[in-house]
Amino acid sequence: MDSTRYSFALLLASLLSTSVAATEVYRWTDADGVVNYGPRKPSEHPAQRVTITHDNENSEQARAKLDRMIKEADLDEAARTKGEQQRQETAASKAADADRRRACVTAAHNLEKLQNWAKHILVDDGSGTPTTMDSLHREAAIKRVRDWMSANNCP
Repeated sequence: MDSTRYSFALLLASLLSTSVAATEVYRWTDADGVVNYGPRKPSEHPAQRVTITHDNENSEQARAKLDRMIKEADLDEAARTKGEQQRQETAASKAADADRRRACVTAAHNLEKLQNWAKHILVDDGSGTPTTMDSLHREAAIKRVRDWMSANNCP
């Protein structure tokens, strides 16, 4: 149980043991999406007035109301958590898409080099001596780049 709900539960427990017939508290959600309860209405957040009735004969109803309010706070927290998770997933998706687009631009640039400047492309033949790319290697490299671009939905 988080501290807000725990504090609220203590407040209600103390109210249930008194002889006051009704108590008003305020419920509000702060800028971080945390549900809060308190005896005074906050000036910086819109708040909902909650009336809690209690007496010795009515304590079961008060406890049931407390249970409902805690459940509502749990649902609010779950919705906030889900919203944050969706925002994080959206941000990760956008970042991955930007990375893919940059890779597509690089691949398109490399493809253009292979198609238009193959006579000037130097490759290492393993001996440490750069040599120009022959047509067989050039066509294989063009195919690899085109296949990669197709697999990654590059324009």
